[in-house]
Amino acid sequence: MSLWRATDQPTAEIMATFFKSLKDGQAKHQALRNAKLSYLQNADPLQRHPANWATFVVLGNTNPISDSVNLANQFTLIFLGLLIGVIIFVALRRKKKNSIYKEA
Repeated sequence: MSLWRATDQPTAEIMATFFKSLKDGQAKHQALRNAKLSYLQNADPLQRHPANWATFVVLGNTNPISDSVNLANQFTLIFLGLLIGVIIFVALRRKKKNSIYKEA
């Protein structure tokens, strides 16, 4: 979150680095710290004022974001489970059909 209104260019630079770091698996507080440091290293000296970067803070859970990866894995497992279930259902149905024909 931001504590005060931030200017566009510094916000864009900081957030781009922040989200890339999150995607790479960093904890939220570490990703924000690295984004701020990167901004300070690369920004024009006149743009390094704390008003441009100190507004951003992490609020709440600071753990790395891994739910998207876990969610994708969960969908994959659900899909595979359903696929195996359908294959078993079709195989049992065919077996039942074949046993009916043999009895007749």
